[in-house]
Amino acid sequence: MTQKKFTPTAEIQFYTVNLTVLPPSNDIKTFYYNLISRLYNSDIIINHGAYFYKITKLDKIETSSGNGIYGIISKYVSLADLEWVEDKSDSPVEYAIPGNIKGRRATHEFVFYPESHRFAFMKRGKIEQSSKRGPAPLKAILYFLKHAFDLILEDENKFCEVNLIQSNQIFDEIYSSVVKSMDLTVSYSNPGIGDDHEQTMDEFLRKAHLGKTRIIMSPDSTGQISTDAVFTKGLIDLARENGKVKAKIETIEGSKFINTEDHPEIKRITVARDGNIEIKFFQKILEELKANEQ
Repeated sequence: MTQKKFTPTAEIQFYTVNLTVLPPSNDIKTFYYNLISRLYNSDIIINHGAYFYKITKLDKIETSSGNGIYGIISKYVSLADLEWVEDKSDSPVEYAIPGNIKGRRATHEFVFYPESHRFAFMKRGKIEQSSKRGPAPLKAILYFLKHAFDLILEDENKFCEVNLIQSNQIFDEIYSSVVKSMDLTVSYSNPGIGDDHEQTMDEFLRKAHLGKTRIIMSPDSTGQISTDAVFTKGLIDLARENGKVKAKIETIEGSKFINTEDHPEIKRITVARDGNIEIKFFQKILEELKANEQ
């Protein structure tokens, strides 16, 4: 009997972020390629909490699955805000920091596919598997992208939405429960999305020229919101990739509150640990991002 050869494998996990600029461009690929390039070349820095962020690397990648962009967002701490002290006495000391020195706290690698205007952010920050750090700071990354792209677009009569793709499981939980209230925030997408309900609602928002739309729902005398109706289902499905849902639901275990933004979709990719692993990962990531090409 021939023993099957064991091939070592490597795995990465990543979050997907949907960037949508409205009104949409006629040439999506060129527009989003130029947009991310402009952000990198602008050297825009955005503060969030105690740190500040900027894109510090941007390279074109070419694979058999297509071309995309590899980049890094760097997270810095302001050295000017630190108090320098002598180790043993704990006494403040004067310490002149060279002007060209920055205190980088972490780096967060991403792959961007212009045709679907989506980012893949590595869950552990880096593609290399040796990274032992905690998950990437999604809220800070979303904040950086939203505010940085808004600065790029402020003179062009356009605005952007930056949305985290959320887990199917959390939306399944909403559909399978008694929904007592909902607070939905959605925006219309670039053309070419999902099923009839989602597409119908997306088209309604587009034709009304509505950007970000927030709808707060409460039930009538029945005491529960129907999630099967065209109106509610269309909004809920649209929100998975173009918004978020906050809901109060009742299950057999009792009442609970759900914020779908707290439940990101996590994609997992496994490749054989031979040859150029990084290129293999790029290829697989691009295949995932291309699934939403428009």
